[in-house]
Amino acid sequence: MKSIPLDYRRNLFPNKGSHRAFAHKPMTQPVILVLDNDDGLGPVAATIKENFGVSFSLMSTAPFYHVIENLYVVKTPEVGSDHKSCIEDFLPKEWLNKELKGKKFHPKPDITKQYGKEVLSNSVIKPNADKIDFSGFDPLLKRIVAVINDHTTKRA
Repeated sequence: MKSIPLDYRRNLFPNKGSHRAFAHKPMTQPVILVLDNDDGLGPVAATIKENFGVSFSLMSTAPFYHVIENLYVVKTPEVGSDHKSCIEDFLPKEWLNKELKGKKFHPKPDITKQYGKEVLSNSVIKPNADKIDFSGFDPLLKRIVAVINDHTTKRA
């Protein structure tokens, strides 16, 4: 994930002497990186701070971070005293506890005992989407709306 902002800038706004920028680069809509607010955030946050001067961390609580042009970062909303969260935290617990072939979900699974995010998405969430209450995602969606509003204001 940490290479995405660097590639974004390199391909849209290259330095002199480097390759040519993309000829077609629509910038009317924001590009939003949604990141889990967990231990994996550190390398992405460090890369963005070093290369774009934008700081955020596990403990920061802004609804979004504007990186460059129409590129933004939205962290999953902070949960608990350690502020850590991942996208799955916003699903109802009953679906996270769904057992499949004797295994339960774990974000970093031991595949002999648990299943991971891909199985959760494809075998639990997708086939049951019409039965799941997704209102737990409202705080995350509000952050995304805040980005859209911010970008609209910057374009005006």
